[in-house]
Amino acid sequence: MVRFHGRVPGTTVALITGDSDDVAAAVLGDRVGVGFVEGPKPPRGLSTSPVGRDELTVIVHPGHPWARRGSGITPAELAATPLVSREHGSGTRQFLEQALRAHTGALLAPPLLALSSTTAVRTAVAEAVAPGVLSSLAVSSELRAGPLAAVPVTGLDLTRTLRVVHRAGTQLVGAAAGLAAVARTAGRDARR
Repeated sequence: MVRFHGRVPGTTVALITGDSDDVAAAVLGDRVGVGFVEGPKPPRGLSTSPVGRDELTVIVHPGHPWARRGSGITPAELAATPLVSREHGSGTRQFLEQALRAHTGALLAPPLLALSSTTAVRTAVAEAVAPGVLSSLAVSSELRAGPLAAVPVTGLDLTRTLRVVHRAGTQLVGAAAGLAAVARTAGRDARR
């Protein structure tokens, strides 16, 4: 949004956050012209196109036993552990559940806490409540600064596609088209 505002000064763009289900409902209800989701399946009734890629990262408090395991953890260990998690409907949670089910056949253990924001999950994990799984983009500064530690998961690909979504059968125009174009450019820049 900052890049878009720099390219098109004077245009007002508002950010409304929510999980992937909320974003889909807002676009389908014409409350917003464009949305961005990270869930494993594009929402019904919406046209989608990729704008970038991201990887989920298992995060723990630096004192957690997993932080000292250089070899990481197995997908089965992750699936069996009650996590600090995003709420049901979150694209992050949906993607993790699908990846673990495809790899291990196991369902993700019920969460220890289900929270409605990335910030709340980061905070709970940093307070040593339990491990969590979030976007690498959302935790990069905390991993560098030290209040969180990343834990590798052996043999599990947690790379996902970030998508722009809009109402099916319509074309993006105006600010919505410009914002989607800037997101695609940012996604390409991040892959370099």
